Amino acid sequence: MASTTTPDFNKVLYAPLAEIDPEVKNIIDKETWRQYTGLELIASENLTSRATMEANGSILTNKYSEGLPNARYYGGNEYIDELEVLCRKRALAAFNLDPAKWGVNVQPYSGSTANFAALTALIQPQDRLMGLGLPDGGHLTHGYYTAKKKMTASSIYFQSYPYAITPDTNLIDYAGLAAQAKIFKPRLIICGASAYPRDWEYAKLREIADKEGAWLMADIAHTSGLIAAQELNNPFEYCDVVTTTTHKTLRGPRAGLIFFRKDHPNAPDLEKRVNDAVFPACQGGPHNNVSSI
Repeated sequence: MASTTTPDFNKVLYAPLAEIDPEVKNIIDKETWRQYTGLELIASENLTSRATMEANGSILTNKYSEGLPNARYYGGNEYIDELEVLCRKRALAAFNLDPAKWGVNVQPYSGSTANFAALTALIQPQDRLMGLGLPDGGHLTHGYYTAKKKMTASSIYFQSYPYAITPDTNLIDYAGLAAQAKIFKPRLIICGASAYPRDWEYAKLREIADKEGAWLMADIAHTSGLIAAQELNNPFEYCDVVTTTTHKTLRGPRAGLIFFRKDHPNAPDLEKRVNDAVFPACQGGPHNNVSSI
């Protein structure tokens, strides 16, 4: 005889993880033990707060919200709009930026996504870009390739050429960069790194970019907390676009930000270009549970 018992769907919705999936819960417990009993020396990692994890695991994860505040493709986004506007205000305030001069897109899923969206906004496929070479401390997303393979989308879809550090000082070779840029004629120069412990001379980079008619973009993912605290040189004084992650020295969730000049003399449509490059060009709707933090 068939059972007449009605499944309790609410139990599946509201039961704790340990009850629903003890295997996953066990793995999380082991990772928790590993993190809290060891010493992490990976510079790009951080320990986020309980409040961050609480928002990350909130009901906000349920909502689709493709588009921008007051211009969504789905209904029911009045509180998501409020949240995204708040997040923008806080991101600008963190770096002491004037909202009349700077805007920010808070939707990128990660720093790599933010970087590729920024490239998509600034230059065309097969345009030329220059970034610090990976062996010299640069990042994969700044155009890295090897003799045998183009490694990332930034070298697959664009023509890239690396600049380098000076071996005897381990500082950026700005003179060499200027000479290379004069020959290579990049449309974009990227400053920023993942393993370069020195500060950047953004004024010199701006001068080089201007001579070649190139955009200047800073990826400050690894140093954003120090820049926000005004302990390092300020890229916003010289760069057209600035990208960062939110989880390294900012100690937030894993996501990305793209800052852009609203008053750019050569690109009055830069805000639209950046926003369109994030969605629909490079990703779908934002992860509201992440951008809430």
